[in-house]
Amino acid sequence: MHDPRESGQRTYDGRLDYAETSVHQQQVFIPNSHVRVVGDNQRAAIIQETYRLLAIGVFAAMASAWLASRSMGVISLMASPIGFLLAMFGLNIVPQMALKAARQSSRNAALLLAGHGAFAGICLSPLIFIAMMKSGLGTDTPNLVQSALVITAAVFLGISGYIYQSGQTFNYGKGLGVGLCWALIAAIPINAFMLHSGGFGVVILVGIGLLGTLQLLWATSTVLRDPDFKDPAVGALCLFAGLFNLFQVVLSLLTRR
Repeated sequence: MHDPRESGQRTYDGRLDYAETSVHQQQVFIPNSHVRVVGDNQRAAIIQETYRLLAIGVFAAMASAWLASRSMGVISLMASPIGFLLAMFGLNIVPQMALKAARQSSRNAALLLAGHGAFAGICLSPLIFIAMMKSGLGTDTPNLVQSALVITAAVFLGISGYIYQSGQTFNYGKGLGVGLCWALIAAIPINAFMLHSGGFGVVILVGIGLLGTLQLLWATSTVLRDPDFKDPAVGALCLFAGLFNLFQVVLSLLTRR
């Protein structure tokens, strides 16, 4: 077999030239692989920042929900029609307005997720209050809030693990989610102010749960699998929206039971 070292020029002491030795024996630099490694490092940093912002939003929501559910003034406000309008505006419009500032620095993004999470917790305070009241009825009654948290976390981890292992993308989830979101925006106030139907309310709950699942599927696959994803603030907000919708549906169903 031909030895590639035999074709090299030998120096005065009989050894291969240093340049040829470096290229043939060590392969110290491969441009394509080098670029790919740098890209992988950048992707890992973006994913890490996305889940860091998500954690900030989740913990802020938990803390504010715990505090607000102990204030009857806050509960009464958020359970009123004015509170409903505040929730619709604060959860859907304000974050979109603040995204431009969040994209400018990670500090702004952290403040956005913390504020958004805190307001979301306040919006959940009436439901949290009812769930805690029902959890205290009887010695064998489970803590409904903790149960809802465990179920939501299990669904989130299951979706994340499946997408990470399978490499599946759910690009269709964005279109379905947008359509379903507009349908719910129309259906929720109609039922709240006009129909007052318990059966239609269950249908709306199922729709919100489906919306939350689609949001988690699409956002998780985008964050983990889309090579063009470069906006941690948007990714964290989409993941938080999915968790928020899924949690409130699970807790509402447990409370109805």
